[in-house]
Amino acid sequence: MPQPTSDRSESHMIRRTVPSEGRLDEDVILDPDAPLTPSQAAERLLMTGLVQTAATFPDDFRQDARRAISTHPDVLILPVTFRLVQRRGLNWQLGGSLHAAPYWARKSLVFSLSWFEPREKGLIAWDFGNRQDDARSCMAAATPEVAAALEAYADAADRVQAERLNEVEVLGTLHRVARARRLVRWGADGPEGPRPSDVNVQEPCQIRPRLDEDGVIHHEWEDGGGDADDDGGTGAEGDVGTDAGGSEAGRV
Repeated sequence: MPQPTSDRSESHMIRRTVPSEGRLDEDVILDPDAPLTPSQAAERLLMTGLVQTAATFPDDFRQDARRAISTHPDVLILPVTFRLVQRRGLNWQLGGSLHAAPYWARKSLVFSLSWFEPREKGLIAWDFGNRQDDARSCMAAATPEVAAALEAYADAADRVQAERLNEVEVLGTLHRVARARRLVRWGADGPEGPRPSDVNVQEPCQIRPRLDEDGVIHHEWEDGGGDADDDGGTGAEGDVGTDAGGSEAGRV
């Protein structure tokens, strides 16, 4: 989680107008010869020999990691970032994107709890209402069971915002703002490039509505998805959705 000193940079944000987050690392200059404090030098030295050795990593992955120690022996430690993680049961999962300060990670958590998670769990239809509709505003149109779940998400989002919480548990899932360190390996030719074992296994995903040859915009729920409603997808009370556990529940 964020350290106590991590919030110092956001104290002015609370009291005055909150500035834009800006682009992550936009002011960072990669200079391996820049002066270091003793603690920074010690941290860099500890990271120099960092290599994945666990048997859970593929052989080619471990071979590339060992090779990188000789081809790019130096490391540059990038500024601390913050991101969301989730734990359900014993497993932790990454969520969201990287942020430069805990303040922005918490804003992301508030949005996730109040807007994204209810839709991801099937409590609110993706095409219901407008982009301003969140867990709180959708409670009145939901069945009692779904309204109770929406209230849990809305209350958690309100607590994170009001109390500046770095973690909160909702319906059995722990949501936490995590502190993340990053490094770049450096050699005679500069920063290390992709390794042969760096294979992206994630298929490209559609992030915009489909535009046909006639210029007509088609949303995902109109392209044969099972989420469309018989009445045109208005998301009225009593619609049937599937929650994360695979059971059917009335959604907004």
